[in-house]
Amino acid sequence: MGSLWIRKIIPLIIFLIALVTIPITQASANPDIKIGLAVRQTSANISINKGMYFLEIPLSQESALLNESDRLTIQINHRSQPTFSVVVGPFVRLGLFPFENEEGALKALIKINNLGFLGNIIAFTSIPTYVIEIGRFQDILEAEIFRLQLEAHFSGPVILPTLRNGVLIRHPEFEIFYPTFDSVPLSKIINIRPFGSGLLNYGTRTYRGSLGIFWSPSQEDFQVINELPIEDYLLGVVPSEMPDSFNIEALKAQAIAARTYALRNFGRFRRKGFDLCDTSISQVYRGFTAERPNSTQALIDTYGMVLHHNGDLAHTFYHSTSGGRTENVENVWGGLPIPYLVAVDSPFETASPHFTWVRNLTLPQITDMINRLLVSRGLSSVGNIRDIQVLRRGQSPRILTARIIGDRGNADVSGGFIRSALSLRETWAFFEFDGGPGRKVFTINASNNVVESRLGDLLDFSSIGNNQSIVIKGRESQENIPVRWQNVTVSGRGWGHGVGMSQWGAQGLAQNGWNFERILQHFYPGTIVTKIY
Repeated sequence: MGSLWIRKIIPLIIFLIALVTIPITQASANPDIKIGLAVRQTSANISINKGMYFLEIPLSQESALLNESDRLTIQINHRSQPTFSVVVGPFVRLGLFPFENEEGALKALIKINNLGFLGNIIAFTSIPTYVIEIGRFQDILEAEIFRLQLEAHFSGPVILPTLRNGVLIRHPEFEIFYPTFDSVPLSKIINIRPFGSGLLNYGTRTYRGSLGIFWSPSQEDFQVINELPIEDYLLGVVPSEMPDSFNIEALKAQAIAARTYALRNFGRFRRKGFDLCDTSISQVYRGFTAERPNSTQALIDTYGMVLHHNGDLAHTFYHSTSGGRTENVENVWGGLPIPYLVAVDSPFETASPHFTWVRNLTLPQITDMINRLLVSRGLSSVGNIRDIQVLRRGQSPRILTARIIGDRGNADVSGGFIRSALSLRETWAFFEFDGGPGRKVFTINASNNVVESRLGDLLDFSSIGNNQSIVIKGRESQENIPVRWQNVTVSGRGWGHGVGMSQWGAQGLAQNGWNFERILQHFYPGTIVTKIY
């Protein structure tokens, strides 16, 4: 940054050049979207990966031009112990007058450093004015001795209580501290905006577009927001959500589903200052770091295409693997049915590593996991688990409701509760116990046919004591089965919520010759693909 540090007025020529170099993807039909990358942060490290950026500091209404490889650290500074700072303002003996911008403060800091002192700039944004803190002391007498020494070089050094709370912006050559006060509400701390096109590093990833650091209402932490055109955002979404090695038609279907989702859910987190987050709560987004050639080509080929139903943007939910059949949306999340989010067969998914799965658990594990989630949701513990009975399944065999039977009571829960409590990949699950309620038995029905059943489906285990046994009598033998079991095998299919498009299902259909439009209309029946820009 150096000699290009803070400018209050950016030359007109820079704006003219910037207008010429703005990427074509920033056309008005391709709106900018704000993606929340992190919340509740107290520090952030940002560097310029490629190109040049404007550093804008709304706290002081200043701007600077950052060059490639420049680095910034932004910190929330909470100094825990009360100390005393020696600060200087006017530098008459150095030929400098009181300064009202960071440029003057930086020149003064350089001269102070040349005299052998180390200083930090403090910006009082509400006045506005800038001072430089040269020393910080635990004892006021030590501070006064140092202040007297400074009088040989500076006019009017003073002692002030150390400012304890604020935002610290650190560059390799200097740092500036912006103190915060309860009476001064702050929103955006800094914004790093591209000059033309460029790339930024934040955390372990690289991003297109700009980064904004926004102060939280509590003034205790901040959030980091990436703002960029939707098509640039999707470049980092599609390969994060679907393997780039998938068939190009499957990738095109994913591109349209992701674009439609972003536009349909635009502004979902507006109260938090951004439109979508970068996790699976919205769509997984890993920025420029994730970009891959096939996914990029799929986005180019489907530029501006979305999925509509009756003139409205469709709800394009998608998931990894359906296990062979998707599910009605109302069976998964409740609410009213949606005509295009219904169960459909997905016949070509066996290549998915999640098509089938098995999870082995013990009785103590299940008891702990289920009761912990019950209590966290304000419900009572059911004690030691005796049985899990599936009461209702959906259009696919996914669990809709189940009854958990314990020695202290029962709880009727959703399939989603079971999935969360036991960390299952899907609610398409079956339980096999090593004894007791899960024991397989054979009975003869009214038609004199032999029927296979679970013991737990035939008996009410809530009325049976812990130490009791069930006596099963056959024609020539009998068997005592203890009520309590020790292990359970959970076998299931799929990964995800099961609503909308199965990504591995899309891959299977594409490999069988289906194009992206046919794939989308299969998983979202009654929808149409349209181009909106």
